[in-house]
Amino acid sequence: MADEVRSRSEIDGRLKSFLPLITILLMTLAVYGCLSGFDFVTVDDPLYVVNNERVRSGFSPGNVAWAFQTMEAEFWHPLTWLSFMLDTEIYGTGPRGYHLTNLLLHLINSALLFIFCRRCLGGLWESWLVAGLFALHPLHVEPVAWVSGRKEILCACFWLLALLAYERHVRRPGWRRFIPVMVFFVLGMMAKPMIVTLPFLLLLLDYWPYRRDRNGGPVTGWIKSPWRRWRPLVAEKIPLFLFAAAGMAVAMIAQQRGGGLVSTMDLPPASRAFQVLAAYAVYLKKSVWPAPMAVFYPQPAFTGCGMAAAATGILLAVTVMIVRIGRHRRYLFTGWFWFLGTLVPVIGIVKVGDFFIADRYMYMPLAGILIVIVFSLKAMIDKLVRRRTWLTIVPVLLAGIYAPLTWAQVQTWRDSETLYRHALAVTGDNFLAHHALGHTLAMRNDMTGAIDHFYRAAVTRPDKAPLWVSLGKALVLDDQWQPAEQAFWRAARLAPDRPAVWFYLGCVRIVQQDSRMALNFLADSLVMAREQNPLAGPVYAKLMDFYENGLYYDEQGQWPLAGSYYLKALALACGDLSRRGITRLVVDGYDQWLKGVTGIQEGAD
Repeated sequence: MADEVRSRSEIDGRLKSFLPLITILLMTLAVYGCLSGFDFVTVDDPLYVVNNERVRSGFSPGNVAWAFQTMEAEFWHPLTWLSFMLDTEIYGTGPRGYHLTNLLLHLINSALLFIFCRRCLGGLWESWLVAGLFALHPLHVEPVAWVSGRKEILCACFWLLALLAYERHVRRPGWRRFIPVMVFFVLGMMAKPMIVTLPFLLLLLDYWPYRRDRNGGPVTGWIKSPWRRWRPLVAEKIPLFLFAAAGMAVAMIAQQRGGGLVSTMDLPPASRAFQVLAAYAVYLKKSVWPAPMAVFYPQPAFTGCGMAAAATGILLAVTVMIVRIGRHRRYLFTGWFWFLGTLVPVIGIVKVGDFFIADRYMYMPLAGILIVIVFSLKAMIDKLVRRRTWLTIVPVLLAGIYAPLTWAQVQTWRDSETLYRHALAVTGDNFLAHHALGHTLAMRNDMTGAIDHFYRAAVTRPDKAPLWVSLGKALVLDDQWQPAEQAFWRAARLAPDRPAVWFYLGCVRIVQQDSRMALNFLADSLVMAREQNPLAGPVYAKLMDFYENGLYYDEQGQWPLAGSYYLKALALACGDLSRRGITRLVVDGYDQWLKGVTGIQEGAD
């Protein structure tokens, strides 16, 4: 009888423990449930799913091998590719299934964080609030609502599993119990390399809540020297540090191959440091009050040191205060440096892309700030007279603030046009949003709107050659060849070493029936392409032969014969030389043209 009563009480205790988690999951479903009716967006979704034949054809030996070999999308993340292939197998190629998997992963991550907090950090109320804010925070809309944000939430899933595995190791240290930590760490890097900071996070957890520096960690007994106390804790994580170094090397190679890295010539170290400090301050502000939120945040112009000085002052003041207070309230130290440390790979020290910050980067770092906020609130509430009342009011108040913001932000991801128009409404001079909206309108054959937004993007950032190329292509589609040529010339002046701009200028000259200049531009494009990547194939060889013959007879003054060779070369290079044919060639793009010129093995004559 006693055993039965005890078992019932244990079951009741577990139900009471997991009831808060169930409320979190139900609220999250209510906020994000509309995702199943959303479309793909044009930011990366075509690269990852829509136009990716590997993903759209599902699992096959060749596709699985490709996932482990490719560095497409400037990452080596085979598990992300495999997860998309699995969605294709289960749901088909429509957007609904990919959105549902993202939501499912977010629910799993929220549950894992709740379990981690409950087992490792503190009481039920704190665990409930940390996990609830994590699930419902508006900053998490982007990685959940964006199909291509899969890598963020999949990586976080393995991250949290590694933290839970580490908790088992801490309870009973041993190399066998440490193996799951290493396995989840490697799996996380195969989803996204941002997890490389995990070894440092584990050292923070050794400080609090595990306090392994107080009992010597893997060795027993009290040791006075701080280094001797921390040395075994660092030593046991050496395999993780080695994996992290390898992961960072692979990530750098992938980014460099994809051309995503911003050099110090484009962004000097001083400006980079200013942006890093400002980004930390903005992320901190957004953790508390996230509005406004947008898919793109353009780079701010740092004309002086005022913003950098303010950001430095804020970060330094908070850090000093937390270091001093953190001796007695260790959760402050761990939570704050969780936030600072896990953002390091994406904060801009190694600059990637033209954007300033991204909401998705806060998916795991936000947990550190939430720990600081929630545990601080609990400490203050414990000192109040009506403690139970405040323990009810605070979660309701926070949920009432964040849940509507999150729901409203989810709606902006309904489709591409809604997403980009929202970004333009809440940010200023956003050339990225103008450019993306221009592409969206062009795909819908709204060329007037597309040209308008491409022009605004180019005027906002006139130093960006791709913006002028996009404007030129849109003008070609609208049959405005003269303005298109001007746009392509702007791109050529900004990027004279890019073969694509000379290809587009050559296409314009074909329409203007200037075959000599058209061949010059096309030949320049091919020569540049050959210098950057070796080109081969009988079509390429025959084309250059025609071109050189044309040049020879041109120099001899035999224009009719030279012109015939120019026309043969043009016909071989571009096929249909009509206005409509060249328009189609411009729309298909330089990469497709280069593939045709260098890849056709038959029909060179």
